[in-house]
Amino acid sequence: MQASTTSPVVVCTKLLLRGSVQGCGIRPTIAKIATSNALKGDVRNSQAGVEITLYGDRSSIASFCTALRELTSGSLQVLNENLARSDLMPEDFQIVSSDNAGVVDAIIPLDLVTCRDCLSEVTTPGNRRFGYALNSCARCGPRYSILRSMPYDRCRTSLSGFPMCDDCQQEYGDATHRRFHAQNNCCPTCGPQIWFASPTTDTGAVAGCLALDAVADAIDQGKIAAIKGVGGYQLVCDARREESLLQLRQRKRRASKPLALMVGSLETARSIAKLDKLESEALCSPAGPIVVVQSKLAEPTAACIHPGLAWVGVMLPTTAMHALMIQRLKRPLVVTSGNIEGEPIEMDAEAAELRLAGVADCFLHHDRPILRPIDDSVVRCMAGRTVTLRAARGLAPMSVETNLSSSSCVAVGGEQKSAIALSNGVRTYLGPHQGELDTLRSRERFAEQYQALTELIGVETNLFACDTHPGYFATNYVAGIPDAMPTTVQHHHAHIAAAMAEHGWLDRQVLGFACDGTGLGADNTVWGGEVLLATAHTYQRVAHLLRFRLAGGEAAIREPWRVAVALLSDCGYDVERIASWLRRPEETIRAVLGVLASSTVGLAPVTSSLGRLFDGVAVLVESITDATAVAKVNFEGEAAMRLESMCSTNERGQYTMRLTDDVPRLIDWRPMLRNMVDDLQSRISAGVIAMRFHRGVADCIRELATQYPELPVVLCGGVFQNRVLVELVAETLDGKRADSLGIPGRVPPNDGGLALGQLVVAQLQRI
Repeated sequence: MQASTTSPVVVCTKLLLRGSVQGCGIRPTIAKIATSNALKGDVRNSQAGVEITLYGDRSSIASFCTALRELTSGSLQVLNENLARSDLMPEDFQIVSSDNAGVVDAIIPLDLVTCRDCLSEVTTPGNRRFGYALNSCARCGPRYSILRSMPYDRCRTSLSGFPMCDDCQQEYGDATHRRFHAQNNCCPTCGPQIWFASPTTDTGAVAGCLALDAVADAIDQGKIAAIKGVGGYQLVCDARREESLLQLRQRKRRASKPLALMVGSLETARSIAKLDKLESEALCSPAGPIVVVQSKLAEPTAACIHPGLAWVGVMLPTTAMHALMIQRLKRPLVVTSGNIEGEPIEMDAEAAELRLAGVADCFLHHDRPILRPIDDSVVRCMAGRTVTLRAARGLAPMSVETNLSSSSCVAVGGEQKSAIALSNGVRTYLGPHQGELDTLRSRERFAEQYQALTELIGVETNLFACDTHPGYFATNYVAGIPDAMPTTVQHHHAHIAAAMAEHGWLDRQVLGFACDGTGLGADNTVWGGEVLLATAHTYQRVAHLLRFRLAGGEAAIREPWRVAVALLSDCGYDVERIASWLRRPEETIRAVLGVLASSTVGLAPVTSSLGRLFDGVAVLVESITDATAVAKVNFEGEAAMRLESMCSTNERGQYTMRLTDDVPRLIDWRPMLRNMVDDLQSRISAGVIAMRFHRGVADCIRELATQYPELPVVLCGGVFQNRVLVELVAETLDGKRADSLGIPGRVPPNDGGLALGQLVVAQLQRI
């Protein structure tokens, strides 16, 4: 009997790959898998993701799908399958032009650090890309910062003005090359160029490798260089030169805020900081963030880099340009945002030379236009998680799965650590960090980026979400948009909703601990130590920190010794003792007490802020234990960060915060403060006292959480950037809430995540 020779049935299958699938070389990978399985068809980028059309037998298509799922985290969806028509059968498998119609339903491609292969090319003599500072390939390099519109193709990026040379074009079309269909493919012949400029010396413009030599020489001589990175300019100097560091702080007006270090390798990072496995992984990740780790720096360098703190921000080179500079200098570099403190990061050569003229001694420019300015991301590892403190280069815009099908909406966040969130009705995005909105230029940049992001995502809406604070610029910006329909969302409810969105709990009730420095409460007082029984729709305030007053309002934030006066006065201590402990004249203390007793509106606002309690405790501990302590802060959270850095982590004792039976319950901090004062007078060390305070706060959270054993617990607000506190809370709830403790993660716990919470609350309230 003759064997059957019937050919397999040929079908046409259409697939959609969604997720992080644009700007990462996925189409060339798909083409290779299809060809290896003898499949014909095509692949293209679209607003929805990556669309694949396959012609072949079902067995080969199944093998293709299996192989693709093993190589990508994206979700693969079969759109339809039909019998193939022979007259429509293509001859091979091709990568075809993208489809830019429709609503964006793809994850925005992110800027990635230069990969190992590209770094090898620029450091290998004889390679045609040797010394090329802007080298990249399908697996690395700029994406979001050069993106004009979706989908991600060269013609829609700032590289469209740099046609590929014959060699690059050959690589682009070679299915065996890692630059096959790499949209950012370029080289020294056809790509963007770097050049060095020094306004103080008559060197003229120096380009290429000579430019790298020149900037390295300048840094070696103690100069401060402004270098154009992926998303904007950075100020760079020698981390070993105390005079350069002090000069940088003075010129940038950054008195004590910590500076980040860039090092050439993981080994060097381990020589200046203690790194665990999770921190090492974060440091080496494709996002290339600044990772906040425990410092091993010795004085006086430590005092110049991170004064008063035990932690230092460390990063590896993010581009070939950074790697080549460090290769020349063979030392750590300080790398900080290229701006005057409080202003937006500079992004083009002319503006940088104008505005940074009083800060930088020289400039390293390149001519690849930055279309979307973006700063360096910052993360910190705690309780087994990598927590985002600043979502920027490599991490944002981030797509957040909310499972909300709704109309388009934009949320504009708060006044500090500004970021916006957007939904186009299909997908929700949290935009990158934009910084504080307290200067004219920062507000202009906010407006520019609002327009740019809404156009990129394809959001056309009159539905907005904003903070309830009437004085916030972002809130007033929305009010000025014609036909806007804003939903105002209470600050701490938004924090909790953002955490709920990250953990997938938008359909549940949670017990939320929303603790920060400032947020307008529903009673028009300053909240910040809040325990809310919350859903994404609404909330009930079940407990909060016992209120105290802020003498002088904003002045108490800048001078937290004023907070300490209020705390000590509320505990019944007299003027003489307060003045002695805080090292202030009695007349000054009496004046502050007079302000606290005033009925003048705004002179001494009432607060329940845990962040301000941290400030007051930090100043009290420092003032009594250190005669040289400075009772003034130069940036938000500085005093609390110093208190965390004091902690003797081996200390097991704790102070007690009493819970009253009021409704809502009051968290009475006064017994704790009295015990603290007793310990200070008994000359107990600052480290022990700081740790007992942290343990007391964590135990209070545990006690409140036990009252609601059936509910998930979320931690949010800037206070939970504190590693010591978060790990103590995780420790005290371990085994009781292992699967339902919402520790911060991808979404920043600070105001950088606020807009996401505003967005989901507004969307759900409209359903």
